[in-house]
Amino acid sequence: MENRGSYSDAFLSEYASYINDWLDEGKTVYTYFNNTMGNALQNLMTLKTFINA
Repeated sequence: MENRGSYSDAFLSEYASYINDWLDEGKTVYTYFNNTMGNALQNLMTLKTFINA
């Protein structure tokens, strides 16, 4: 999904639940953001708050 703004907390929380499941299964997880208007770093920091690693 391309996004030219910021991902919502609800969206990031939903994807964090998938990431948490994969981490619980012992998988290595890499993420990237496709929002090029300057919000990627903030979205990363928010996503990290939802990850149980």
